[in-house]
Amino acid sequence: MTAPKGWPLPLPLRSEPQDRADLSCVERAQAGSASGVRRLLLAIGSITFAFALAAIALSFMIGVPLTVPTERISHAVGVHYLFPFAIGIAGYAFVQAVRLRFRPDPASRTVIRDNVKADAGFLILFVVVMYFHFHIKMWMPLVNPVLFDETYLAIDNWLRPLIEALAALRGWAALLLPEVDGWYQLGFLLMFALSLWFHAIGHRRHHFQTLTAILLMQMLGAFAYLIGPAVGPFIFEDGANARATAAQQSMYALFRQVQEWGAPWLVRNGGEYFTGPPAAMPSLHIAGAWIMTHYALKARLAVAPFMVLMLVWIAVESVVSRWHYLIDLPAGLALAALAIVASDRLCRRFGVAPAPGTTRAFERNGPSLDRSGDGS
Repeated sequence: MTAPKGWPLPLPLRSEPQDRADLSCVERAQAGSASGVRRLLLAIGSITFAFALAAIALSFMIGVPLTVPTERISHAVGVHYLFPFAIGIAGYAFVQAVRLRFRPDPASRTVIRDNVKADAGFLILFVVVMYFHFHIKMWMPLVNPVLFDETYLAIDNWLRPLIEALAALRGWAALLLPEVDGWYQLGFLLMFALSLWFHAIGHRRHHFQTLTAILLMQMLGAFAYLIGPAVGPFIFEDGANARATAAQQSMYALFRQVQEWGAPWLVRNGGEYFTGPPAAMPSLHIAGAWIMTHYALKARLAVAPFMVLMLVWIAVESVVSRWHYLIDLPAGLALAALAIVASDRLCRRFGVAPAPGTTRAFERNGPSLDRSGDGS
């Protein structure tokens, strides 16, 4: 196959267009409705604003002000809390810069720049959402001090044979995976980065749905932590992951400080504790992994098989390493399903995602350009 003039070095996403007409179709589908994207960003921005206001109201209710994150090493991740996000952004910026370099025609370069601007808007909203998300998670023992760990552990004990089977599966995988203890966090972070990169530089047919669903999941998940709160099964027993056990002990020691000293402790130490609070119910790792896998499969991304493998691994490791109770997983999947349904409806309403059964037409004609912004 001969690549069209001006086409960049092949990227492992989709087969290259065979002529200029095909190229214009792909780029038209990538560009999307500028009006629709702006309206979607405005809608998600409004939801984010409401989320922030709710967090601020909660801050006044419990008497703990918002804090500036100051932790250098995250207890949960083991590196600076911004490092994983920075890696994702750096990879995205590199790929888009390469694409601009090899797109000599002004129309194609304009499409790429418009896409980057839209993606930047979503990523800024992601930073805002996560800032308030971690505050709400940190305030969990003050908002609802009633923990359900013993109830969830009773379910685990009833299903102990299943946990033992997962542990055996994990032991088999440990023979194949190098540094197996690091793959729970690393695998999830890789899923985020690869999802961003491959959706953004592919057809983008489900790109905005993915970003929107992740934002909605993080906002809903923050308040879901307060409904049936639990720390995690590691407070009763160690898991098979030595690295996770060390992190869990550190996080639980700080959690006990919050329980004992309450709001004054958080006022003094909230910045250093920012990403360290443990919270098991629901599992947002499973929720996020399912969302990214769902849309990778729908978009037929080249990395979809890796996403499926990582989803299975995170489900197994979350239980065997005792980050989560078994019941946390279906709760996370239910949260993901809610976010996916809401995201699909929003994106279709604004014409930036294909309606069911219209994917080929969407790629051929591009998203709806209806001036009303309603692409449904």
